Amino acid sequence: MSINFNKILSAGCSFIQGSELGDEHPFSHQTYPALIAKKLQVDYDSVAYPSASNQGIAKTLFDYKQLDKCLVI
Repeated sequence: MSINFNKILSAGCSFIQGSELGDEHPFSHQTYPALIAKKLQVDYDSVAYPSASNQGIAKTLFDYKQLDKCLVI
């Protein structure tokens, strides 16, 4: 299997941020994007936040400075 990315970036609301999982500051490492990154042994970052709207999610992705070689979930 060939992987063409070196980081997974997740964006979304509290579900992706991992609210109430106990390690959500700044984001949880128990959410499915974080677990996929761990399994694939790539870096992980999240711009998710509680109550994020679709417009807010899109803005956080456009504002993210290092999108090259990222798989966005």
